[in-house]
Amino acid sequence: MQHSGGRYRGAPLPVNRTTRELSSAGRSSPHPEVREEPAPVAWVGPTSPESRPKPDHGHVGIGDPSAQELDPAASEGQSPETEAKVATAMDHPPNGKGPPTVLAAHDLSKRFGSQVAVEHLNLEVHAGEIFGFLGPNGAGKTTTMRMALGLIRPTSGWVEVFGQDVARHGAAVLPKVGPLVETPALYLHLSGRDNLKVFAAPLGGVPPGRIESLLELVDLSERQRDRVGTYSLGMRQRLGLAISLLHNPELLVLDEPANGLDPAGIKSIRSLLRQLRDFGKTVFISSHVLGEVERLCDRVAILRRGQLIQVGRIEEFRDSAGPFVVDVEDAQGALDLLHCQPWGQSARLDGQGRILTEAPGGRGRELNSVLSRAGFVPDGIGRQQRDLEEIFLELTGDAQ
Repeated sequence: MQHSGGRYRGAPLPVNRTTRELSSAGRSSPHPEVREEPAPVAWVGPTSPESRPKPDHGHVGIGDPSAQELDPAASEGQSPETEAKVATAMDHPPNGKGPPTVLAAHDLSKRFGSQVAVEHLNLEVHAGEIFGFLGPNGAGKTTTMRMALGLIRPTSGWVEVFGQDVARHGAAVLPKVGPLVETPALYLHLSGRDNLKVFAAPLGGVPPGRIESLLELVDLSERQRDRVGTYSLGMRQRLGLAISLLHNPELLVLDEPANGLDPAGIKSIRSLLRQLRDFGKTVFISSHVLGEVERLCDRVAILRRGQLIQVGRIEEFRDSAGPFVVDVEDAQGALDLLHCQPWGQSARLDGQGRILTEAPGGRGRELNSVLSRAGFVPDGIGRQQRDLEEIFLELTGDAQ
């Protein structure tokens, strides 16, 4: 499809390093004319449509009984409008049983001179989950993502995507990945719609209606013909997400996708990513918006100075992190007793006069027994639950 004035026909790819490097590997043909025409599967890579490898892994989504427990926020419900938009924009995932791990880091390390960016990282992202990748600035999150996308080579170790080493078989597996790493670089003088067409061109075009569906999916339909230079940062982030979905990927690798979004935009992206997961996609996401990660992700990993310090389900972080909270009439007397115990020396009173303490063997019933035998019968004992932000700050050494 040719557009008036030839504004971008024959132009180089936009200065988006992730997309440019992923889509140019092994391709010797010139940049194709921008067009919007049917294609069996949107594709990034050098092969012809007939020789494109078919996805070889299956669908483990939140709709499967085995995955229901992954969604800690399922009770919030999903927007029917978002669900319909996802169903329109995305092709159904392939049928059949596939590998449960779609991305894995094996003893992965990266050094830049004497600086250690990532050190001996072992990590697995499972099919059909939203996996949060957390850490302070400089912890190695973006470096890890770039190694997972084959954009930089590890110093040692390797990354597997869909069971294959990215460094050796990137041309086969990376077309199944939709990346949004760092701020998307776009053609500011073109409209949002035309930017999508530019990015679709090296994919061999996209199925009819895909661009309209994606614009609707990321809530840019009303601004699709406006120049991207007039877009807010949040709108550009949403356009970048639409670009990462052009070829209907099975794995999304998203670095700070909520950057620049207002609360309404963050909520919209949260709903969209959940629907994509429910549709069989896997999402590997880094974010500094910890409250949003807590609402969105099934599992999280926390990185500090390039090293993995903890990984688990959100509910596991909540349940295991806090001390016991004890309501007892003579709180000061009970506190003095606990300070005499090797496991209770850190016990303290909170602002409401309750005792915060560890328990022998980590068991509340044993704590109750110790207090009751000494005449301090508790009115109640329970685990204190902290939010992910408190846990994150403690684990990364930033807690005050």
